[in-house]
Amino acid sequence: MTLTVAAASLLGALVVVAPVLGRPSLLLASTAMLLALVAISVWLVRENAGVDWTTSAGSEVRPRGNDHRVTWIARTIDAAITGDVDAQRELRDSVLSVADAQLVRGGHAPLADPGGVHEGDTDHLEEVAAALGPDLTAYLTSPTPRPVSAAQLTSFISTLEEE
Repeated sequence: MTLTVAAASLLGALVVVAPVLGRPSLLLASTAMLLALVAISVWLVRENAGVDWTTSAGSEVRPRGNDHRVTWIARTIDAAITGDVDAQRELRDSVLSVADAQLVRGGHAPLADPGGVHEGDTDHLEEVAAALGPDLTAYLTSPTPRPVSAAQLTSFISTLEEE
């Protein structure tokens, strides 16, 4: 392909430089330039056939700890496991939002809905327990956030991923 471009350019240059040829040189120069443009166009179309629309194309992998959201979640989990009440509340709220999304996707009423779970609403709690499991349901419906171990949290997250 580059040979075609070089030949067309050389032919165009020779024809334009040679003043002896007169009007035929203008015709040949125009033809050579047109061939060069066609060759370049064909080359561009063939070289750029596949377009990668991802935003991560060519970027390096982020180093661990660079995403502040993941860092925040990890710190919240660590603090909740060590007994920080505020972190336990934030962690339960985060798990509850994921569980609610899973429940709604499964055709159930969400737990966080003000019209959702009420004391004595055993039918809805049984549906939720069947969908999420009794341990996760007890964790999400407890009146105050309770401490959770790393193994329990892993089990809850696995349950939500499988749902």
